[in-house]
Parts: sequence; C-alpha cells; structure tokens
Amino acid sequence: MDSFSGAKIINLVGNVGVFVPFGILIPLISGGRFTKSWILFLCGILILETAQLLTRRGSFDIDDFILNSVGFWIGCGVFKVIHYWAGLR
Repeated sequence: MDSFSGAKIINLVGNVGVFVPFGILIPLISGGRFTKSWILFLCGILILETAQLLTRRGSFDIDDFILNSVGFWIGCGVFKVIHYWAGLR
C-alpha cells in the first residue's frame, strides 16, 4: 500500500486550494448563477489541462480535474455563506 508522502499531500492540498478563489469569484461575476459558473469553470479547466498537454508542462490528469473541481465547489460554498451572512439571499 502506497503511503502519503509530503509531496503527495502538497499536491493534493495545492490542487484543491488554488481553485477555491475561483469558486468565489466566478459566481460573483456570473451573478450567482451556479450552472453558468460551473460551465465557465469546466471550460477554463479544459483549456488549462489541454494547454498543459500541448506544452508538455504537465499532464492531462483526471485527478487534477477532480481536485480542482473540489476546490471550486468549496469556494462556491464559501460564496453562498458570505452571501447569506451579508443578507444577499
């Protein structure tokens, strides 16, 4: 069984954490429409992953896609909480 090394944990946290702000900012600019936000995010990730593949600066990896999506949805949750607390329901 493969154990988690420091590098793997940094990769995991980094791939999630970097995309949390996108989960806050994309709904903010799209008027809080989460379907539109999700589509914009998916297009952005597809472009990013394709660019990594074409430039050979990374890999087109489903793990990154999943972790980036988790970060986005955490950010969306933060966005909803901030909206609720600010009384912008």
